[in-house]
Amino acid sequence: MATNIVFSHDCLLLDACCAINLHASGHMEDILKAIPGTVALATFVLDEEILRSNLQSFVERGLIHTVSPDSEAEEISFVNFAVALDDGEAVTGAIAMHRHWGIATDDRKAQRVFARTNPGVQLLSTPELLKYWADTHNPPLEVVREALQNIQTHASYKPSATHSLHAWWRSIVRLP
Repeated sequence: MATNIVFSHDCLLLDACCAINLHASGHMEDILKAIPGTVALATFVLDEEILRSNLQSFVERGLIHTVSPDSEAEEISFVNFAVALDDGEAVTGAIAMHRHWGIATDDRKAQRVFARTNPGVQLLSTPELLKYWADTHNPPLEVVREALQNIQTHASYKPSATHSLHAWWRSIVRLP
């Protein structure tokens, strides 16, 4: 089953959970290079929420751009989102909403909030980013399996049984 993901925004803003998962994969550079357009991370998320993952080298090489709220509207939306979400997801959602960027998050509550408040935003998840990378750049199956297993082991993430790519993920990880 080939990917049907079309990136509909110029920039994809990662939240902490996706950034941590991609880093844990051991193949973050290749995955980031596969994503068309710009990949960004809120400075707050980089400085305050991703403590174990050192992403500075990805920033220095231009693979991840850092952004902060730069308008009163973004600041107000940040505060409004923070009522329902943690600060990292709130700042990510606020920036993406006002700049018309996509969001990569695995947090289901954040996905619901963003979809409700900004129905035009593209919401992607770790499995979708990994599937896109696997389908468009054709790394060896063993490399994809290693990336998925690394995410499960080092980031304690695997897609829920209701995720549209749960069966794909499971089939790759369980192959002999």
